[in-house]
Amino acid sequence: YLEQKRAIFPRFYFVSNAAILIILSQGSDPLQMQPYYEKVFDSVNQVEHDKSDKGKILAIKNISGSDEERVKLAKVCLASGSIEVWLGKLVIEMQKTLKALCETAAAQCAEMSLGDFVDANCAQFALLGIQFNWTAQCQEALEKAKQNKAIVQDTNRQQLVVLQELSSWCLNDLKTKMNRRKIETLVTIHVHQRDVFEDLARLHRS
Repeated sequence: YLEQKRAIFPRFYFVSNAAILIILSQGSDPLQMQPYYEKVFDSVNQVEHDKSDKGKILAIKNISGSDEERVKLAKVCLASGSIEVWLGKLVIEMQKTLKALCETAAAQCAEMSLGDFVDANCAQFALLGIQFNWTAQCQEALEKAKQNKAIVQDTNRQQLVVLQELSSWCLNDLKTKMNRRKIETLVTIHVHQRDVFEDLARLHRS
């Protein structure tokens, strides 16, 4: 019985038999699934239902203490029928939503200021945008290095400016622990990125 359910919703393979039985016992009320999302999804603690129709899932949430990160689904997911079936539909809607957000972040990161871009996106896509920019700058510098002797050092300085701006935010009131963790993650990753390009710049000088 449980193997059949796991075949339909493979994430059940990472959940204990006892937990699956509890989830399956929730019957046709999708609201009863709320305490169990974190057992089947990483960084999703709850979902947001339409207040007038509990069978419609509007968004996914990551909750840590009093902090909350909310991602609105690109399309409403209908929580009807067997739990393992509509959980599979929810996975598909999550994937479509994240793909759309990724495309948006890829466009925004080159157009918006760093602060506005980071504020407008959840941690995953704020980080992705910074990595897009770093990759584009590195590629341009390496491609044009023979024609423009100064571009590698100029790019190295640009990346230092980004790191200094990110680091300066850590001295401010970031409102929530979740937002502080987001900014500190961006700083940590960009320190590594900057070090990598600084090594390239040193090789270019030599």
